[in-house]
Amino acid sequence: MVERGFDETHQFQQPEMQSRSHSYLYHDKSGYVFMDVQTFEQVSVPEDLVGNRKWLLQEGVEFVIRFVDGAPFQVAFPPNFVDEVVDTAEAASQARVATC
Repeated sequence: MVERGFDETHQFQQPEMQSRSHSYLYHDKSGYVFMDVQTFEQVSVPEDLVGNRKWLLQEGVEFVIRFVDGAPFQVAFPPNFVDEVVDTAEAASQARVATC
């Protein structure tokens, strides 16, 4: 911990913050690659920004990426996620219940 004193003459620059929609493309050794839906520029997002939510990434799905000073800071995942069930186990046979 470091304590520093500042007086009112000190000026601090506000970081540039942006949020833009990006479409997920693929994963490679540099991280997760997204494409800006307006400019078509690609950006690589480090794996630690996605974390355990990597299973929610699907090719072509749009996510909002937040930038601070031009660098990716956060990938905003939706609070709900809809996926498709492609295979299930067979239904278990119904158990008989005796009543008195």
